[in-house]
Amino acid sequence: MELKFPCLACGLCCRRAGTVPYLADQAAEDGVCSHLDRQTQRCTIYTRRPLICNVAAMYDACFKEHISEREYIRENLRICRDLIAQSGTPEQLRQIVDLFKKYEIT
Repeated sequence: MELKFPCLACGLCCRRAGTVPYLADQAAEDGVCSHLDRQTQRCTIYTRRPLICNVAAMYDACFKEHISEREYIRENLRICRDLIAQSGTPEQLRQIVDLFKKYEIT
């Protein structure tokens, strides 16, 4: 069963591209991915984004032999929670809490 990663499309992970070694060359001076539309918080190269930015493809390419898809999604949601806790909105925090309940994350 293939699960779909429940991305909130908030752009917070894209704002940290400069801290990711595989993406640092695509980040602006402030660390934000140069492909992030800062107005819409959407990726301008979404259909051809790097593998590391594609949760499903990254799972298939690198993690499916080591971890279940559900646990992989849980781990990615934990990262989202941490980013939201640092610089997200109350609405995003509510949404991530709801996703934690859905995916039974503690």
